[in-house]
Amino acid sequence: MKILAPKKHNLPPGPSTFELWGDAPTESNQLLLDYPLSLMPKYGDIIRFPSSPREPMIYVMNPDVIDKILKKSRDIYIKDNKAYRSFWPTIGYSMLTSDKEDWQHARQHVQPAFHRQHLDSYFPMIVNCAQQATTRWLHIANNARVIDVHKEMALLTIDMVSQALLSTPLGEQKFPLLHFIERLNQQSHHRYPRFIPTLDNIEYMYTRWRTHRIVNKIIKEHKSPEYPDVIDLLSNPKTPRPQTRPLHEELRDEIKTMLVLGHESSACALSWFWLHLDQNPEYLARVLEEIETVVGQRPIELADLPNLVFTKAMLEEVLRFYPTAWQTTRKNTEPDEIGPYDIPANSIIGLHFYGLQRHPDHWENPNTFDPERFLPGRKEKINKAAYLPFGTGPRVCIGSQLSFMQSLVIITTLLQKFRLVDVSIKPVTPWALVSLRTPKHFRMEIRKVIKMNTK
Repeated sequence: MKILAPKKHNLPPGPSTFELWGDAPTESNQLLLDYPLSLMPKYGDIIRFPSSPREPMIYVMNPDVIDKILKKSRDIYIKDNKAYRSFWPTIGYSMLTSDKEDWQHARQHVQPAFHRQHLDSYFPMIVNCAQQATTRWLHIANNARVIDVHKEMALLTIDMVSQALLSTPLGEQKFPLLHFIERLNQQSHHRYPRFIPTLDNIEYMYTRWRTHRIVNKIIKEHKSPEYPDVIDLLSNPKTPRPQTRPLHEELRDEIKTMLVLGHESSACALSWFWLHLDQNPEYLARVLEEIETVVGQRPIELADLPNLVFTKAMLEEVLRFYPTAWQTTRKNTEPDEIGPYDIPANSIIGLHFYGLQRHPDHWENPNTFDPERFLPGRKEKINKAAYLPFGTGPRVCIGSQLSFMQSLVIITTLLQKFRLVDVSIKPVTPWALVSLRTPKHFRMEIRKVIKMNTK
């Protein structure tokens, strides 16, 4: 009897274990963000890393391959992998972590909350929240003056999201919710299994319990608004929901997801926006001139948003430079080919958006912060498959337009009265958690302005 040799896969190239130990940076942010990019000249934009033979680990920064995985072959590239399962105890089984029928049900039924008619109806509330923030900032500017920028942006955006999507002002409840989101963001950094009663795990369990109480209270006290919100849409679906778990669990998990995803992209992007505005006086002058021309000193109106062309271009460049969702993972349920390579079933595919959006073959001067690349005349030349700050395909971020609306209103309203100056004691470099954040030490000083000017 002839014994057949096992088929040899044409796997992507990549560093050996020895090379990884010798050359890889020890600092985690450099390892996660910059190291894959540094390997691109040698191995290309599809790189295999040393891992278990049963689950090969492959990093992808090729726009065509990412497009295929998230669109054409999405049915075999699923989220049911270790990375997403680790979030189930914290965020639950929601649109972020689910697949197929469960994801389709939730996405289909919350989609109306993000239609243009609904988004426009949120605008007065968003402006009101931004104006309330100016009152708080006036007090800060007269006293401490120095702020944790990400925390300030998160406080503002999570309240906007809760009022828009859940018809619920959070009040003081936003503080424990933001603490819960901090724990979620550091999910990959915990050292011991959750069932071991360390002090950190006990605090985590208490944080999760407290968050469930807050969300359950939101559901219990919910009152339907003029337009159906997320709670209405999920509670009264137009088609039968999958009978895989109780309705109250589904509501709780989706609400947690909405609060996390709905505010995190805006809060992270705005934090980086303020830093680059301070670092680039010429861009600050152009943003101020545009706001003065389009809005002046009156409250911003919905019709103003399309005219804030340079301000939006700068925001888009921030999202290219620092994509909030800097990486996502998939597992293929059957063998596949990506580019010239064979990919065995059960491979872990890391879609590295940070590397994709700094790919030298698709971006001119990729490591230079240049908002003008998103202005008319140059924006049309951008490879859309190489710019995915909100993902692509059926699972593209459902709240991207809401995020832009929030951000432009906040930027315009705050710049009418304040300037922010970086006073951090150390360089501000990206912090790769679940989201790509500014580091903990990032601080800015609030300075009042009596009248906006471009000088």
